[in-house]
Formats: sequence, C-alpha cells, structure tokens
Amino acid sequence: MIVRKATTRDANSLDELDRSAWEEIKNWSLQTKQNFKRSLKNQKFYFLIASEDKKDVGYLESEYDKEKDAVWLKNIYVLKKFRKKNIARYLIKKCCDYWKKKIDLILLLTADRNLEIFERLGFNKTINYMLRIIK
Repeated sequence: MIVRKATTRDANSLDELDRSAWEEIKNWSLQTKQNFKRSLKNQKFYFLIASEDKKDVGYLESEYDKEKDAVWLKNIYVLKKFRKKNIARYLIKKCCDYWKKKIDLILLLTADRNLEIFERLGFNKTINYMLRIIK
C-alpha cells in the first residue's frame, strides 16, 4: 500500500472515491470534481490517497479551522473490498503526523458504530451529536 498527498491531478480519483462513498453511505455528502480541485489548491486542506496495486482505494480529507486552531477530519473512505487492511488507520496516522507540526487538536464527527475504532486510534469521545432524518 502507498499513501501519498493528493494534488489537483488527483481530483478525478477523489471524485470517483467520493461517489463510491456516497452510493454506499446514506448520509455521505457528495462533492464535485470542481470542489475537490478548489480544495486541493487551498493550503488549509490536506488530502491523502491510499493506493494498492496502482489503484486508488481510499482517501482522507482534513481541513484546518483557524477559529478553533484545530483540524477537522472531514472524510475518510476506503473501498469496501480493501477494508480490514488497516488502510484507514494508516491514512489517519499520516494525517496526524502532518498536522502535529502545526496544531495540537484534531476533531471528527462519527457515528456511534465507529467510536471504538477511533478510540483505538487515540481519539476521545467528548460530545454527543444527534441526528434526525426528517424525509
């Protein structure tokens, strides 16, 4: 597995991975290729892409929040058939290694079913986030 920093040339791949996430996960917020290109040019964003056998299989998107002087892990996704290989864990580790030179706090919102995973990665639950689907 190879993990690399994404560049604007990766916008198509990010778009494809994001579309896969959206098709699989009910509450996923789909982004456009143009949105990825714009974010990739902005230094407050940091994207990583995981590849296996020259195929992009996952990505992580993080964003610096100046007001909180913290970073949000916005999206983490790995294609279903490549899960259980510690790819998401490695993406998060690489992201933390990058940002720890600049900030002290990394935040994320996640479903309760994922709490144990993130706790094993060193995250602590601090608030409850409630969701009501009204459609």
